[in-house]
Amino acid sequence: MDNEALNGVMLDIGGRQFWIVLWGDPEHSPEEDVQVFNEPVYDQGLARKPGGMKVRDILFVHRIHISKIIFVGEVIAAPRISSAEESKKESWRRRWKWSVQLRNLTPVYGKHWRRYAERTFPLKDRFNELNPQDQVNIGRLQHGLHVEIPEAFAKFLLNEIIELESSP
Repeated sequence: MDNEALNGVMLDIGGRQFWIVLWGDPEHSPEEDVQVFNEPVYDQGLARKPGGMKVRDILFVHRIHISKIIFVGEVIAAPRISSAEESKKESWRRRWKWSVQLRNLTPVYGKHWRRYAERTFPLKDRFNELNPQDQVNIGRLQHGLHVEIPEAFAKFLLNEIIELESSP
């Protein structure tokens, strides 16, 4: 799948922060469209100003109402607020006023995320069971907010996606 890009991230962790961010519209069913994430670049919406998010950071994009990671991206442009013109053209920008441009690191996984992905919160629980000294809390997601995650949890998530390639 996308292991070359993800292994590259694993080898070049230095100076990066890791985040889980939300994608989706709570007013529409998760089944309303195809929701395939195999494009090379995405403009990822954020509900609030992403303090501390910068170029090279890695974002795990979490689908609301399904609670699964749908793709992994690398920030390639600084966060910015949408213009009034953009908000008129693209309705999602009214809810997600801030955005950040991402290079999609997992286009193959993003195309098949419904079949491959595990739920984000059970992944967090499994990590916490394996790492009782390094507990992770991602509850902010349930309040519509992005959350910064520690490197150890990010590596765990990256490895989970990498291992999917070797699964039958």
